[in-house]
Amino acid sequence: MTFRVILVDGQSNDFSTLEKAQKRAYHDIIRAAAGKTSTYYEPVEIVEIDADGEVTEYDLPLGFDPVIQPDEPPCSHGKNAHYWENDGDPQMHDYGETYSRMCSNCGMTEYHDTWHDDGFGGILHNWIAYGHRQW
Repeated sequence: MTFRVILVDGQSNDFSTLEKAQKRAYHDIIRAAAGKTSTYYEPVEIVEIDADGEVTEYDLPLGFDPVIQPDEPPCSHGKNAHYWENDGDPQMHDYGETYSRMCSNCGMTEYHDTWHDDGFGGILHNWIAYGHRQW
């Protein structure tokens, strides 16, 4: 039997054990999320292929749905010098809300969305992004 990791872009790799498949998928997702300035989400499908090339069906999926939050960028006024201030009242967004806060030292904005479309038919309940506002 073989375990196949299938990523959203269609790339797939085969492994001899489920543990090896999960470890490799985990490392691939961590690498893909590195340096992103917003929440990274990419569902990972893992299937078991039997000796006849058929997919074995399970009640529970073997894959996983990682949600990786971005690292807070450093403040340009020194390490850990962000002084966050709320940018006003939260705005309703479907069943959640959006809000942001800005660093009064460097102008970096931290955006939040508690009902963010994940792009794969689901909702992320704590989407975060960092950036500078374009005026």
